[in-house]
Amino acid sequence: MPIKHKIKKSFQKKIKTLKLKKRVCPVCNSVKRTKILDINNWKKIDSKGNIYLIDKRYCLCKSCDLVYTNPTVNPVIFDKLYENSIVGSFTNQKSIKNKKKTLTFDAISKKFIKKNINILEVGCGSGIMLKHLHQKYGFKKKYLNGIEPSKEIFKTLKSNKSFEIQNIFLSDIDDKKKYDLIIMDNVFEHFEYPKKSLIKISKILSSNGLIYISIPNSEKIKNLNNDPFNHTCNYNLDNIRILLNNHNFKIMKFNKNLNQINLIAKRNSNKLLKFKNNKNFIKKLKAKIKKVKIDIKNLNYKIKKIRRLIISKNKKLVIFGAGNYSLWILDLLKLNRYIKYGVDNNSIYHNKIRNNIMILNPAKLVKKDYDFILVLSAAFKKVISKQIIKMKIEKNKILTF
Repeated sequence: MPIKHKIKKSFQKKIKTLKLKKRVCPVCNSVKRTKILDINNWKKIDSKGNIYLIDKRYCLCKSCDLVYTNPTVNPVIFDKLYENSIVGSFTNQKSIKNKKKTLTFDAISKKFIKKNINILEVGCGSGIMLKHLHQKYGFKKKYLNGIEPSKEIFKTLKSNKSFEIQNIFLSDIDDKKKYDLIIMDNVFEHFEYPKKSLIKISKILSSNGLIYISIPNSEKIKNLNNDPFNHTCNYNLDNIRILLNNHNFKIMKFNKNLNQINLIAKRNSNKLLKFKNNKNFIKKLKAKIKKVKIDIKNLNYKIKKIRRLIISKNKKLVIFGAGNYSLWILDLLKLNRYIKYGVDNNSIYHNKIRNNIMILNPAKLVKKDYDFILVLSAAFKKVISKQIIKMKIEKNKILTF
């Protein structure tokens, strides 16, 4: 018989549908656009286990090639979501992904970093960059500052010994204090209105200040994902360069590593440039979206295979991963009755209900009170599989997509 979950009704979170608001292109103000991808009933789960439904409508600007959501969620509502959000790799500073981040940052920024400059990281998340600056470059805490809207992350980091942190948004920061380097690592693509954010950044940046930006490259979208873009604004190198140029920033150095555009820019009085369309970019983008749809069809085949395995033999299942990706896959699997519990490396999720499943510490897996572990993480699938094997759990018990 399937496993019956005894979860109190008070723990079961309601699903809330978010209303959308129309907008022009947030980079060039053009109203000319073409629809490229619709994702209905996309789900997002916050740190408290609340689930939100969003109809995502991605379009391509015909003037600047920005891929953006239109209509989009009202920024005021988005702010509430960010206040209750969490970073997936939040607790693991030594992960391969985070090591690559800091190596990429060093490769671009090292020659520009001087001692005793004031540094601000916007949306510092787990504080990986600020801790790196403290440890590798010897910056004292008073020179390192982070702002982070997530209440959960702030509570965890407020007593850290590497940097100062405030639980605020960029718009709330005091204009009086100036910073010599402002870091936005996987943050800029979340700004609903990037021009407004750049104006604010200019106000708090010193006269010779620098900005470091790392953003997903819209030329390298994710394949096996229900939302291959996953951000309100998705840039390529051409449109981010012109956007920065038109706000008096000149890119000093850049690279395109880890499917990201990584750059450092300084203040510069530039002539306004016109945005352009790149027909080759549009052609490749459409081909990649087609590939995403094919990959999702193949994923559905694998899901049917796992369903048959679990249901026909009445197997007990444990899931590893409690973020948005797991939410999507669990909706497709429809196997919650067979799931004993879930585990996740993020301690903030431990002993909490997420998607009506109790999430525990991965150490629980050593009891082997299950038939299979289903890994539900797109970014950390290989790392998690290795982690499970290190716990002396048989490889044939691990299921992945």
